Amino acid sequence: MTSSPVIDAVRCCVDGSLERLRGWIQSGRVSSQAADENGCTLLHWASINGNRHLVAYLIRNGANPDAIGGRILETPF
Repeated sequence: MTSSPVIDAVRCCVDGSLERLRGWIQSGRVSSQAADENGCTLLHWASINGNRHLVAYLIRNGANPDAIGGRILETPF
């Protein structure tokens, strides 16, 4: 897997790393609505991994809770 800002932001959502994720979003290099190659958004990843603090942060910063993505084409909730 090649590293990129979006891939690192996904890792933040998996690991629960709010400060690192905040850095990517505040820098403008990653959107709160960013998605991986399968269409799974940051909000999907934060939700899947039970990182409620990231879910709240992403929604406050414009993530779409109704976004359909991932291989099974589901919303984050």
